[in-house]
Amino acid sequence: MPRNKRFLLAAAAFVFVAGLAALALANQKPAAATAGVPDTEDSRLIQDSIYRSYELEQHAVLTQDTSGFGSVFVNDARGGPLSPGQIEYMQNMTGQFAKTDFGYLEYESEWFTVRPTPEEAEPALDSDGGGPVLRPTPPGTLALRSGPLVLRFISIAIDGDLAMATLDDGGRTREMVLVKMDGKWLIAGGRILSARL
Repeated sequence: MPRNKRFLLAAAAFVFVAGLAALALANQKPAAATAGVPDTEDSRLIQDSIYRSYELEQHAVLTQDTSGFGSVFVNDARGGPLSPGQIEYMQNMTGQFAKTDFGYLEYESEWFTVRPTPEEAEPALDSDGGGPVLRPTPPGTLALRSGPLVLRFISIAIDGDLAMATLDDGGRTREMVLVKMDGKWLIAGGRILSARL
C-alpha cells in the first residue's frame, strides 16, 4: 500500500475515533459533587443550616449560650416525635412528667444546658492562667475539635418543604429532618444511626 494511502487511512481512523469520543463527552451528564446530594439551592441551604447547628452546639458547650438555637432548630411536629429516651430525659430535666410532646428545639436547648452539681465551681468558663476551663460536654455530644468542622453529607432528599439529610460527622452517622419555614431550612428532628468510638 502506498505511503500516502496509509497516511490517509490512519488520519481518517483518528478523525473517526476522535469524533466518537467527542460525541460521547458531549452527551455525558455532569456528575454531581456527591452521589445522593443534589446540587440545588435548597440542598446548599440545608447543608448550611446543619453546619451552623454544629457551630452553635460547640459554642453552647463553651459558653452555656443556646440563644442562637432558634435560628437552626424548631419545634415542629413534621420532625417526628422525640425518642422515648429523649422524652424521659426532658421529663426529668423539666419536671413535666405528664408531657410527651416536647419539640426538637426544646430538646436541643435543654441538652446543651449543662447544670453544675453543687460540688462544681460556680464559674463555668474560667481562666487558671493556662487558658479557659471548659464545661463538661453533655453526654453523647462530640468532643470539641480544633480545626475546621468537616461533615460528609451522604444523602439529602427534599420533598416540598420537608427534607431528610443523612451525614457523617466523623464520629457518628446521623439522620436529620428539616422543614422549610419562611425560606429557611430548620432542623425539626434527628437521630443517631451509628456511632464510632
